[in-house]
Amino acid sequence: MIGVQPAARQLGTRYVILVLTTDCNLRCAYCYHGEVAVRAPMMSRDVAEAAISLAIAGGKRFHVQLSGGEPTLVPEMIEWVGGLLHRSDGLATLGVQTNGTLVDPSVVRIFKRFGIQVGVSLDGPSDIQDAQRGGTASTLKGLELLRQYEVPFSVTSVVTCKSARHLGRLGLLLGGFPNVFGLGLDLLVTKGRAIGRTDMSPSDPQSLYTGVTELLGTLEAVNRMRRRPILLREWETWRQKRRGGAPSPFCHAEAGESVAVHPDGSLFPCGQTLGDPAFAAGTVEHPDPAGLRALAAFACGGDGYERAGPANACAGDCPSRLYYNRSGPECLARHLVRAFGDWERRSSPFPDLGNGSACEIRSGAENNYARV
Repeated sequence: MIGVQPAARQLGTRYVILVLTTDCNLRCAYCYHGEVAVRAPMMSRDVAEAAISLAIAGGKRFHVQLSGGEPTLVPEMIEWVGGLLHRSDGLATLGVQTNGTLVDPSVVRIFKRFGIQVGVSLDGPSDIQDAQRGGTASTLKGLELLRQYEVPFSVTSVVTCKSARHLGRLGLLLGGFPNVFGLGLDLLVTKGRAIGRTDMSPSDPQSLYTGVTELLGTLEAVNRMRRRPILLREWETWRQKRRGGAPSPFCHAEAGESVAVHPDGSLFPCGQTLGDPAFAAGTVEHPDPAGLRALAAFACGGDGYERAGPANACAGDCPSRLYYNRSGPECLARHLVRAFGDWERRSSPFPDLGNGSACEIRSGAENNYARV
């Protein structure tokens, strides 16, 4: 059993993001880390263990998400953390968010050995993926390997002005992988390399509405031919609220239950705030509980539910996105739910996109609401 730090009991951590390295083999056009040093640091075992100890001290089950940079650049750390949590008496689950380009049989064996939940970053078909992330051919090879080894995975897609209208094509692409079970849409956060770029900015409302509508139609058609449906995270969350689900924070970070750990051991409320001095929350040795709760001040609270009525129930929005995009024209999440409401009205009540819940979809370091 990993040691417990008594001073950390007040944190109540449920979601731990371990940024194993800020190094990456791709250069995403909107990378939230900005320009990373050539010799980026790798997280030490001591830092990783101390961070996990913070969560153990809270006495609740929690999830550990391995992120980067690109975490598969350091597969030995993935394996080491897997072994560490294997000895934690089932207190934690483990996931990894990868661009998929370095997935090979040895990495897949690590995933399978420790039951690691796999999330892959894929923004669209080849032309979109190459424009936003690069390395499409290698990513698709990685997905094919996951298919061959029957490793379930989910996908996180960053939605930008370039990709929004192509979400239907993304759904069609994913339909070819029987082992994909979830898709999450991360609306672009204006941070890092995305600052000041007109070619890599948040989507306009109409393009988002059109793209999401096409995605819903594609998934409905694709799922009719699948044994396991592809669940759209945002649709499932909205549907739960539409059916009168109990109000809850948008994510663990909004609830103050999340911690993102930089390779050097410094702490932040979530992966999107990593490295921002405005959200510094101490270190693994000396955490700052108030700093880890800082994002609650920027939460929208989903108040659109009361104002718009159940048909357009707003499921809230990412508080860090609301903070970094605060100079933008409007909250795009409302146009997301407008597409959902209109789709439902045109279809039978709650069309069968797949019977599941947002709780089942664990897709990425930024997906703090992968509940455990």
